[in-house]
Amino acid sequence: ADLHTPASPSAEYVSKQAIFHDTLKERNIQLMLNLGDVVSWVDTDKTRSDKKEWAKFEELWKDSRSKIAHFITPGNHCIHNDHTGESDFDEYLRVSEMPGQTREKMDFTFDFANVRFVSLNCSQFAFAGNQYIWSDPMSATRLKEMQDWLDKLFASAVGKVDHIVVFQHV
Repeated sequence: ADLHTPASPSAEYVSKQAIFHDTLKERNIQLMLNLGDVVSWVDTDKTRSDKKEWAKFEELWKDSRSKIAHFITPGNHCIHNDHTGESDFDEYLRVSEMPGQTREKMDFTFDFANVRFVSLNCSQFAFAGNQYIWSDPMSATRLKEMQDWLDKLFASAVGKVDHIVVFQHV
């Protein structure tokens, strides 16, 4: 589920996060995949990513992220403002620290326990209202680039890992 970390969380939100993090520790979780939208774009002027939300996410997750391998795939709220259509990759890239990500290429991959994990960034497709526009020329180009990257990635996995897990934010 989307976290949508608020800049000023309620006591109930903080309490639920604490219970969740305690559960992670108790169960000896070694890997966590966050499927996007760790912030919610609820800043007052609705024109940019709210750095306070990112700061609160970092504060709430600092302890768990220091003990558990934690990977964050980009969600539309992480990098795209639905109100203005603007994108702000800088805060996501700063906080996520995912292997091989740049502003131009936000897909990433990593191997863990004989499994290759692949994160696909579907937040950079053309967007209108609440729908991605798959027929848009930019989206078609992005899909082709993604397919070529996946073909090479899957070919390079043969004999190196037993499983491949692909994840994204939808």
